[in-house]
Formats: sequence, C-alpha cells, structure tokens
Amino acid sequence: MTSASHLRIKTVWLLALLLGVFSPLGFAQGDLKIAWVDLLEVYNKCDKFLKVKEELMQTKQSKSEKMQQMDNALRSEFEMFNTQKELLPKERSEERQKELMDKRDKFIQTLKTEEETFNELKSQKFEPVLKEVQQVIEEIAKKEGYAFVFRRSYIAYGDPKYDITAKIIERLNKK
Repeated sequence: MTSASHLRIKTVWLLALLLGVFSPLGFAQGDLKIAWVDLLEVYNKCDKFLKVKEELMQTKQSKSEKMQQMDNALRSEFEMFNTQKELLPKERSEERQKELMDKRDKFIQTLKTEEETFNELKSQKFEPVLKEVQQVIEEIAKKEGYAFVFRRSYIAYGDPKYDITAKIIERLNKK
C-alpha cells in the first residue's frame, strides 16, 4: 500500500471515530456540519492555478527543447566518432572516446540539475496558490459553520448537497 492509501484509510477512520465520538456527546448529526471539496476540480477551474500551470508548461517546453538540442548534438558527435574511430590512431581514439563519455556524463548531470531546478520553481510558483485555496476553504468553512471539510478523494461517497467545490472556485476566481 502506498502512503497516500494509508493516509486515506487513516482519514476515513478518523472521520468515523470523530462522528462516533461526537454523536454520543450531544452533537446530533444536524449540529455537526460537514462538507467536502473536490480539489482536483478546484485546481482545474481556478484561474490562478491554471495560469501558473500554463507558465510552467511553457518553461518546461523551452527547457525540453534546449535539452533536446544538446542531446542531438551529443548524439551527432558520437555517430561521427563511431564512423571515424577506425581511422584514428588508437591513443587519439581512446582520448576522443573519453571526451565524449565525459560530455555525456556532464549532459546527464545537466538534465538532473534542470529537473531539480524546475521542481523547485514549480513548488515556488504553486505554494502561494495552494495556500490561497486552503485559506478560502477555511473562510467558507468558518462563515458557514462547517466543523469539517474533507477532500473528495478521501471519501467513498459524498452527498452533493455537502459539496462546497463551486463556492471555493467562485471565491478564488473573484480574488
């Protein structure tokens, strides 16, 4: 089982425990307001999230094109070397092969560095939007008196009347 699966199971058990504990203590189900939100839908319809996603896609495309050009150039050098290596003196052939292997290793390291840099940028760009989504969820929950707001992905079934996804999207897109 993945950690996400474990988290979902824990969330369901926590919900069951909370409902089981609070009900006998005088919290009738009518008093305990619960809602759910489909965060995937929020992210797919939130203008700010979509804008960041588009910016990152453009950045990724640009970086991918640059990496592809570097890869093509390196492949060309390897192909040229392979066609000429029999004509080169042994020492020069070994020297050139080592140069190309070093270039390949450097290229692989560049790929890793670019990927790490992109992932850092992605986190940096999405963090404010994710915080804003959380803030809006909390604002709506407090304003409307919800004791709990669960992610749709963590519940097996949610009555649509407890779905506050549209409210969250509307509020986010107004900001």
